Amino acid sequence: MLDLTDVKDMEYGTLPMGRYHVKVEKAESKDTKDGTGRYLNIQFRVFEGEREGAVIFNIYNTKNKSEKAEMIGLQQLKAMMKASGVSNFQLKSPQDLEGLCCEIKGKPKTDDFGEKFVITSYKPLEGESPAAANSNYDSSDIPF
Repeated sequence: MLDLTDVKDMEYGTLPMGRYHVKVEKAESKDTKDGTGRYLNIQFRVFEGEREGAVIFNIYNTKNKSEKAEMIGLQQLKAMMKASGVSNFQLKSPQDLEGLCCEIKGKPKTDDFGEKFVITSYKPLEGESPAAANSNYDSSDIPF
């Protein structure tokens, strides 16, 4: 017999407004639903604090029929890379982003698809250099 009486219930829903230390766990490039554009789908994992282990997804438009959407996506991607200590912004593969760490600030937002966590800013981790935080990042191995 398996007794789950004392097992804590899972918490569903989005993260509350706040700052989180995150690591890029997975990055992949995908076509937009209409097939006219592309975006990077980034999976972050919180690695510190009360919400350690939580997963956050963010999409960065890299090619879009809306020039504004494309510009915003590219600016956000560059801000995340810069906060993670990257100084050469020539990205050759989405997987090159995996392992990067930074601090994000965000808040919950509800839209037509439900509630989600929206990243509002990026900054380097406090108290350590981005290079130290991203110790698995070897600029000689990653071509950007």
